[in-house]
Amino acid sequence: MFDWFYRARDWYLSQPRLNFEAITVGAALLVGFLVMPALIYIAGSLTLESYEGGFFSLYYDFFKGLFVPHLTFWW
Repeated sequence: MFDWFYRARDWYLSQPRLNFEAITVGAALLVGFLVMPALIYIAGSLTLESYEGGFFSLYYDFFKGLFVPHLTFWW
């Protein structure tokens, strides 16, 4: 049932050091840029109030803040 998982794990762990690091960094950046803002939005909606512009407005403000040099967004 989880044969695909074991094959993917074995492939991932058998990569050369540079490829292994590149895949790991890429996956971490993907999760950080796409998944974490969604989780932050969900947690904020449950505990506080909805974000003013909605879900996609949060993504817009997040990426706008990353490309405009504001230290607040990077902290």
